[in-house]
Amino acid sequence: MKKDLLGKPEGPIPLYSANLTEPFGYIDKSNIDDFSYPSVLWGIDGGFKLSVKEAGVPFTITDHCGRIEILHPELDASYCRVAITLARVYGFDRIPRPSLTRMKALEIEVPIEPHGTFDIEAQHSLAARYDSIIETLLDAQ
Repeated sequence: MKKDLLGKPEGPIPLYSANLTEPFGYIDKSNIDDFSYPSVLWGIDGGFKLSVKEAGVPFTITDHCGRIEILHPELDASYCRVAITLARVYGFDRIPRPSLTRMKALEIEVPIEPHGTFDIEAQHSLAARYDSIIETLLDAQ
């Protein structure tokens, strides 16, 4: 809770909660042990927002934030963020919450090369196009 951070010295590690655009605070120790893989974070309580944290970058999360580790080297974390964002058609928002249980059941489609492996270039391209559209829409407001 925010009151638990007041009066304590800030640490170097950003703490994320339901709002993923700005850290909730900064603390000394993470509740995550391994940062070997990129992560997709989502806010469990609030709007269905997602962000990507690159491998090797320490952070920590509250119980209002979920984390998915991208373990396969041919899965692009930004593409996974976009594909999961589009899952909002399932109604994820404040109600029904995108709880860990609901997110665990979520499946996304991933572009495949003709020989059957994940198409990393198509993933990069699709994520970049999505982000460009969102930026254009935000600029138009």
